[in-house]
Amino acid sequence: MNDSYNYGFFAKEVALKLDIKSSTLRQWALALEEEGYEFQRNDKDQRIYFDRDNSMFFELKKLIEKKRSRQDAIKAVAKLYRDRENAE
Repeated sequence: MNDSYNYGFFAKEVALKLDIKSSTLRQWALALEEEGYEFQRNDKDQRIYFDRDNSMFFELKKLIEKKRSRQDAIKAVAKLYRDRENAE
């Protein structure tokens, strides 16, 4: 099995993959949590991002780049991924 399925990533690694600042990723994560999306955290209460989370962030970035408002994009992505989780 691929290591990325077993181990999560910290914000810095995810931000580099997305080509955004770590502060932007943090803002997105906070906004998503306000919409009910939950991230796993380690024993130091740091968010740990897994493949599912990374896919969601790429989707969010695409929506924002398509000139969708940040808040609308966050709401849409949070709902989409919550619905997928409930379906599983």
